[in-house]
Amino acid sequence: MAATAWDDDGNPLEDWERDLTRPDGFPLVATLAGSGAIVLVAIVVFNFLTIDVMGHIVAVLSGAMLVAALVFAGAWFLTLRHATLGWNVAAGGAMAGVALMAVVVVLAIDAAGTQADARTVRLIRINGQGEPVLPPGVKGGPITAATMDFFRQAIAERHKREDMARGLGLDRLANASAIEREPDLVRDCGRFARNAPRIDEMDRAFMAKIAAFRTRLGGIVKDPAMRDSLLKGFDDSLGSGSADMHETNRVTHSLFDQAGPLCTLLAARHWKPMGTMFMFTSRSDLAAFDRRIAAWNDLIREAQTIAARQDERMRESGFVDGNTRL
Repeated sequence: MAATAWDDDGNPLEDWERDLTRPDGFPLVATLAGSGAIVLVAIVVFNFLTIDVMGHIVAVLSGAMLVAALVFAGAWFLTLRHATLGWNVAAGGAMAGVALMAVVVVLAIDAAGTQADARTVRLIRINGQGEPVLPPGVKGGPITAATMDFFRQAIAERHKREDMARGLGLDRLANASAIEREPDLVRDCGRFARNAPRIDEMDRAFMAKIAAFRTRLGGIVKDPAMRDSLLKGFDDSLGSGSADMHETNRVTHSLFDQAGPLCTLLAARHWKPMGTMFMFTSRSDLAAFDRRIAAWNDLIREAQTIAARQDERMRESGFVDGNTRL
């Protein structure tokens, strides 16, 4: 049986009369207050908690709808239960819309921040000490940080290779005065063959760093189009660098192959130093030296050409200038 309201004289009220006597529920105030509460929750959550919105979009949307439902439930208990069904539907829809709009706004802000971060990468410079830096006052985001870390790794890898070659004496082996100062340069000539596998080990380690950087970059940028664009730009710039790395690997292996026999020949000491040059006392050793040093010098020039090409490419990229020591 439907409930019936009565007037003071005991007569049943008409529907329109009953609506006039029911509590109002202040639906407009409740809707505005509930929407404001949802906005406040969104501000707190997205500003003070680290949330990967795009990466967990289903969970974020579900959470937003849950917040809207809880706020509506609170508003209904306090006031909206006294309002008409139409107002309840309108208030619930408004609160859900505000929650959804908050997620959309956060996504837009994230996308704008990612684009700004990607542009900041172009401001990175390699300073005179070979360290990647940003201009004073410029702060980068996760994309910039990942790129700077990769630059540090690449520069450190280059220095590691140089240190290995210097430690083995590869840069001083064809220098007579250097051998006079460091007689150990022509001792243990098998060290070059023993250390040759390290060339490939360092190449594999660097390729692993490249793969890790791509993975890190892909994890930072959730928008598929933007992620694909960034990775394509990285791969395009890396393409020529990879070709240079393969050439460097080949040339370095050839230098190591030549270094052992050259070291053995010079260890016989059938020569006297004349500055950096060798004055041989044995014709056969001189002929053997001439053959080997010609191939050696060709490889040195090729290695220098590759290194100069790499440096020039870095300078053309704008990341370094002519005063930078890589």
